[in-house]
This record gives sequence, structure tokens and C-alpha cells, in this order.
Amino acid sequence: MLRPLSEPLTRYRRRSARAAGVRLRARAVREVALVGPDVAALAAVVRGAFRPNVVLAGGEGDAVALLEARAGRRRGAAYVCEHFSCRAPVTEPAELERLLA
Repeated sequence: MLRPLSEPLTRYRRRSARAAGVRLRARAVREVALVGPDVAALAAVVRGAFRPNVVLAGGEGDAVALLEARAGRRRGAAYVCEHFSCRAPVTEPAELERLLA
């Protein structure tokens, strides 16, 4: 996939790295915390695409310390957070996909 870009990336190393860094820094980092049972479908949404600015925490049997009080849910939920503020939890993969787009 990157083979066609190898020559320009090699020739313009510094500019390419700088441009990639600027693009990554321009987008805010988002955290996705998965809580509750049966979060495999939600995790698949996060892992299903290249998302360099998304950090995934939690999952089956893995508690997120800040959200332990909310883990008593009957359904799995995803909290999408940005700049120390979380949106309302979503339980449907399509909703999570929309938030991460």
C-alpha cells in the first residue's frame, strides 16, 4: 500500500514527517472507554478502522477505574471523551461509528 509513496517519502523525509505530525496534532485525541458486559461489537467499531487519535480502554473483564461506578449496566456502553469531557454513553455500534467519524 505504501510502496508507491516510498520514493517521495525517502526523498522528502523531513517534510513528510513534519506534515504527518501536523496532521496528527491537528486532530484532538479522543478516548473511548468501554464498560459493562458484551462490548465486543463496540470494540470492533473502534478497532475496525485506522484511528491514530483514538485511545481505547476497557473491554471484557477490564475495568476502567474512572468509570467503575457505571459498569453495573445491563448492556455494554462506550463513553467517547475529548478534552476531559465525556459524551453520553452509546450502546449501539452505529452510534459509536458516527461519534468517531
